[in-house]
Parts: sequence; C-alpha cells; structure tokens
Amino acid sequence: MHQLIQLNQGSGFDIYFISDIHGQFDLLMDVLNEIEFRFPVDGRIQDRLFILGDLIDRGNQSLSVLGAAQYNPAIVSLVGNHEMMAIKALSGDAQNMLLWAYNGGLWREDHDPYHVAAMLRYAAARPVAITLEIGGDRIGLVHAGVPAHYDWDALVTTIDNGTLSETDLDFMLSDRSTFQSGITTKVQGIDAVLHGHNIVEQLQPVVRGNRCYIDGGMAYGDRALVLKYQKKGAILGMFEAYALRRDPISSKLIAICT
Repeated sequence: MHQLIQLNQGSGFDIYFISDIHGQFDLLMDVLNEIEFRFPVDGRIQDRLFILGDLIDRGNQSLSVLGAAQYNPAIVSLVGNHEMMAIKALSGDAQNMLLWAYNGGLWREDHDPYHVAAMLRYAAARPVAITLEIGGDRIGLVHAGVPAHYDWDALVTTIDNGTLSETDLDFMLSDRSTFQSGITTKVQGIDAVLHGHNIVEQLQPVVRGNRCYIDGGMAYGDRALVLKYQKKGAILGMFEAYALRRDPISSKLIAICT
C-alpha cells in the first residue's frame, strides 16, 4: 500500500522521522522525551512521528512498540522487512518460522499468540511507501530502497494499482546494495527519500543523492538517530538531526555532536 499525507506545518507542530526501533520501547520513549516531542492532548495531535519500519524483533518490547504505533494517532509507521518476515512466519511454514526466530523473533514466545498475530497483521498492513507533502516539499518514505528502474511517481502508481512485483517489494524492504555501493543517483520526481534498514556509522545520517539513511542502530539499545523536518535544514535543505547515546553510568540519554 502507498499513502499520501499532506501536512500544513503552519499549525505549529513538528515532524520527526526515526527508523528500526527493533523492540526498544523504553528507548523510544526516552528519545521522544529528550527531543521534547509533544504527545497528543485530549485527542488533539500536536507533533508527528514517522517510523520507517522494523518496529519489532531483537528487543523484548516489540509488542509495546506495535501498540504505540497502532494506538497513538501521532505516529505513522511503514512496513519493514521484519514485519513482513513475521507475517510470513504466521502462515505456519516451518522455514519462515525459523528465519523469523533467527532474526530476533523469539520475543513472541512471551506473549499470547493470538494477540501477537493481531498486532502483526496491523503492522504488516501499513504502507510500504509514503509520500509526505509539507509546505511545497515532497518527501518519500521507504524502509530500505527504491528500485533503480522507477522514478517516484511511477513507483507509487505501480503500488496503487496493485502491480508491484514481489522482487521490487523485496528490494524496497531489504535493499543493502544501494547503500553499500555508494550510488549517488537521485530518485526522480521527489525532493528527498528517507530510508532506514542500513545502520549508519557514528550516528550520522548518510546522504546519497537525494536519499537519506537514518537507521541509528536502536537495536543495540543505547543509541538513536532522529530527523526533524526543518526548512533550510543542514541535511538536504530540509532536515536537522538529533543523535543520542545512553550514558553507561547514569543511564541518561545524552545528545552528541554529529
């Protein structure tokens, strides 16, 4: 599924992006408090948070992260390869179940299986791509990559009409080759595309053309990287970054220079 979201930032709220939470619910809440994220009050949405997939696995609070994404109206999430892996495992296929377990899916054994299945079906039904329009800027959100033979409009048209191939879907959720090769070719038809999936070094966003990778390695449990939409920002002219690490002595999150 593709989703188009249009926002008017003149309403005074902030827009944040993060990726690959991997079951680290407490860390996520600490990060949001540290950046002074304004949660909804009396049902009124203030700031927005977009999560670029991989909410689950590795960390033992995966169900809490799924609950936050489902029930907090300020949070919008994408499908990542871990959500897709999990939903395939629920089919009962032994090989898919082993693959999920090997990649951090054993947390499910601590919860009611019907509850886990219901939450995962919700997560897997999230968009594989989002087009976000803010004040004249068009920002694409995809977990891992955009296949090279697509411009943005062609990609979302293919998704919307139901003709996206399994190969291209797998690329969007699992691509590492574009990141690792250092390709700087821009995705046409969009101002910027944000990705997770590939962990960035030293908590610095990696910019390739108009693609920006922001997986800060939250799976490790002690760090996070957040982007904030900001006109004329240092990153692609529209974002600023927050990099945070947990101090091993005080356990407090500390902002670090990137």
